[in-house]
Amino acid sequence: MVNGYLTEEQRKHWDEQGYLIVKQVLSPDEVRTLLEAVDSVIEGYVRETDGPDAPRFGRGAFTIIRAIERTDALDVLTDHPNIFGTILALMGPYLQIMGTQIYTRHPSDN
Repeated sequence: MVNGYLTEEQRKHWDEQGYLIVKQVLSPDEVRTLLEAVDSVIEGYVRETDGPDAPRFGRGAFTIIRAIERTDALDVLTDHPNIFGTILALMGPYLQIMGTQIYTRHPSDN
């Protein structure tokens, strides 16, 4: 461990590749709750933007900006205790959320 949150291998991957995949950060219940919140945001978004100029990208695919403003349910993702220490270890303590987006597509989309 580099600092209690990050292994040397993870740090090396971050340094070399510029990203890190951390699995099983969210519990199944948290995933379920977040998916329900995203579904609700999408439903509201479709109602707001319905029409010929609706910003959709393919059948059932969406990019929704300022997602965190649309539901409090996503707030947990900003500083989730299972990942926040790792984020701090990688990026340092001076963090600022500049934007939040939801990208979705149905499993049947290519």
